[in-house]
Amino acid sequence: MTIGFHALAAALMLLPSAAVWVAWPRRRRASWIAVAGALAVSIGLIHVVGVYVSVPLFLIYYIRFLGRHSWFLTLSISLATPVVTFLFFDIALRIVLPKGYTEPLFYPLYDILL
Repeated sequence: MTIGFHALAAALMLLPSAAVWVAWPRRRRASWIAVAGALAVSIGLIHVVGVYVSVPLFLIYYIRFLGRHSWFLTLSISLATPVVTFLFFDIALRIVLPKGYTEPLFYPLYDILL
């Protein structure tokens, strides 16, 4: 019951932003939908392939195809992000992030780094 109430309250709070949505140019709405859709797919992929595959795929899409940056910049950021994230969360803080079906690939890294 309370979850439905909170969802209804959140929807009512978003009603004033509906006028802003209509006032947005079509191109801006399309880019927002492209980012929101890619983010939703990325979040859905986290449980299947893990954070360390999902995040680089989202970054490649966002940086290269939406941002139209070079492949060098795209790949360097997309490959460095999961490495730094893994070293920071899994090794330094020992907070395990979801790895999905790729988890067996991380066992040798745990043996080497821990």
